[in-house]
Amino acid sequence: MRAQTATAHEPRHRRHAPNRYSDPQWQALREAAGQFGLCPGRADEALGHMLEGALATLLQSGLPPAAVMDLIPVRPLQAIEESVTAAYGTALPALFAKIRPTA
Repeated sequence: MRAQTATAHEPRHRRHAPNRYSDPQWQALREAAGQFGLCPGRADEALGHMLEGALATLLQSGLPPAAVMDLIPVRPLQAIEESVTAAYGTALPALFAKIRPTA
């Protein structure tokens, strides 16, 4: 399968297939950006750059994950980080166990 490439009219962050599972989270950020005064186009552009930069830092910086997370001095969702991480640790393995092919 060939990788999609961005066109002159398509932002770089739109060249990959979307992660539909995370769409509600990204949509909430888009709506928050609108509440902060960004127009929809700028909000989409900012969200794309934010996600692209965050993933590049996590995956390509060579830093351990804890060091990457410490780069951000303000963590407005810190109070719920543990519950979100716990949800990933329980819900996703349970789902995988259901769909895992049996030998």
